[in-house]
Amino acid sequence: MRSSSELEGDTEPVLLHPQGKQANRNFRDVEGSIVLGLVGLSSFFVAIWVFLYVKQEPIVDVVLFAYLVRCVAYALHRLIMPSLYTERLYPFEPYGWDWASGGVGYVFSSFTFGPDFFSWLISVAYLVFPRSSMLISSINIFMGSMVVYVVYKIVSSYSGYKVGRNAAILTALFPVLILQTIILSREIFITFFVSSACLYLVMFSKSSKYKYFIYAVFCILIASAPHTGILISVILALLVTFIYTLWSKAKSMYLVGAQTSFSKKGILASFSVATISCTAIVSFQGLADPLSGAKIFSLLSADQPLDPVYARYDTYSGGAADFPRWISPASPLLMILFIPLRAIYFLFSPFVWMVSEIRHLFGFVNALVILFLTYNATFLFEAKGRRYGTSLIFIFLLVISFVIVFSIATNNFGQAFRHRAKILPLLISFGIIGYNSQRN
Repeated sequence: MRSSSELEGDTEPVLLHPQGKQANRNFRDVEGSIVLGLVGLSSFFVAIWVFLYVKQEPIVDVVLFAYLVRCVAYALHRLIMPSLYTERLYPFEPYGWDWASGGVGYVFSSFTFGPDFFSWLISVAYLVFPRSSMLISSINIFMGSMVVYVVYKIVSSYSGYKVGRNAAILTALFPVLILQTIILSREIFITFFVSSACLYLVMFSKSSKYKYFIYAVFCILIASAPHTGILISVILALLVTFIYTLWSKAKSMYLVGAQTSFSKKGILASFSVATISCTAIVSFQGLADPLSGAKIFSLLSADQPLDPVYARYDTYSGGAADFPRWISPASPLLMILFIPLRAIYFLFSPFVWMVSEIRHLFGFVNALVILFLTYNATFLFEAKGRRYGTSLIFIFLLVISFVIVFSIATNNFGQAFRHRAKILPLLISFGIIGYNSQRN
């Protein structure tokens, strides 16, 4: 029996291979062409350097430092502790290589969403390059380093260069973000596109340039492709934002009168979001299993839609990392009432009474930092959310929706440790902005 007391404490879903056979999780982890991997690492390093130099960004040294830190961490991971955080993860890279071995036609006929979407992207890369897990890791390291730049841009937009630089340094050295980057999984892929989408929304709110809005929608859709939970979080956040906007406009009309003018930008943005979202959802529903849209459709059309949730609640391993069973009630009403408590466990566990091993101390410190960031981010949105506009409100609601959705499907702090890292750059960004706002 596996022990869920380990920080990783989670297992990715094992899907059926497109050929219909159960995937073998014991693929030999082939390093492939080391030369190709080194070329990839060097090329992305130069690409970041040139990109930031051309844009005349003063943060180039921090981003390159973050890149080198992740390269060193990757080398230590591969040479000293290759099983760290990986032995229970879904075999993304082996699946990608297996599909690419079938040729171009097989790869493109295997296009899919959900966990296999990331494997499909890897298979496309392997149609061009020889097999090299180091090459794929170099892509992850590139995205992980650019997350540092994204955090800097968000924070500096509201608090200036100095605060943005400090936030970037924190992101560059935050252990769980480094760990998330050096493993071959979809984690940093999702984190990068979610963070980038929020950056573009911030840029859109400040400049009113619709190209940033289009970029944001694109990033949101890409981030949703490999994980149904992200898609549900986005839809929920859009729904609440839409209701909030209608309520605000109705309240304004009631107080000011029927002559209240509506922003053309707001109308166009709302219409675009609604159109793109509906089109994306309908397209997802029209695709076959095991796509994310099909999962949502089957969930909504089931006789007992909450049964899959209850099934997740019953997934306990008996380890020290498990959440208390009493916060997983098999009742719709109690399930809703317990969501705030589950969200607290998701964000801030392990609590001090849950620490039973040395490795748990790492998770405990991580949770304390997240508590600090969450408090300051909440202050920011509560005090200045309306002043910063609808884009910031949507980001706030996206984070809340994410916490609700993933807290429902999380049963131990190992899972929480991994999943909450997806929104950690946003918590760092707005937590630092909020902290700076309180000081000033």
